[in-house]
Amino acid sequence: LDRQTWVAIKLIRCLNHLSGVLSTEKMRELTLNGILNRKNTQNDSVASVSCKREASQKIDQLLGGLHQIMNLRGELNSSDAERFDDRIEPIRLQIQAVVNALNAFILTTTEIPEPKNIYDDLYEEYLRPQQLEENEQQQQQKQMRLNSMRLRVQQAKMDAAETKKLAS
Repeated sequence: LDRQTWVAIKLIRCLNHLSGVLSTEKMRELTLNGILNRKNTQNDSVASVSCKREASQKIDQLLGGLHQIMNLRGELNSSDAERFDDRIEPIRLQIQAVVNALNAFILTTTEIPEPKNIYDDLYEEYLRPQQLEENEQQQQQKQMRLNSMRLRVQQAKMDAAETKKLAS
C-alpha cells in the first residue's frame, strides 16, 4: 500500500480513540474530511485543473436545466404559470447562487502556490548576511579599481603635459 493509504488508516485509528466522546456521525465526518484533505494536498495542481473543469461543466448543466425549465414555463397558461413561479422561484435563486459560487471558485483558484520547504526561509536568512558581506567586498574592490584607473588617467595627463613641455 502507498503512503497515503497508511496515513488514512492511521488517521482512522486515531479518530477511533475519540469515539467515546464524539457521535458516530461526527466521527464519519472527521474521518472523511481528514482523508479528503490529505488527498487534496497531494496533487493540488492536477486537482485544481480538474476541479475547474468540473465546475464549469456543472455551471453549463445547471444553466441548461434552468433554461429548459423556463422554456417549459412559457408553455403554461397564466394560472399554472403563477403556481409554477411560486414553486420554481426559490429553486431558481438557489441555482443562481450555486452558479455564482462556482464562478467565484473558478476565478479564485487560478494559481496554487507550490509547496515550500520549511527550511527555505531559514536558509535565506542565513545566507543574507553572507551575501551582504560579499556585496560589500565586491563594491570595495570595484571602488579600488575605479580609484586606480583615475590615478592612471591623472598620471597619463601629467605625463602628456610634461612631454608637451619638453617637446616645445
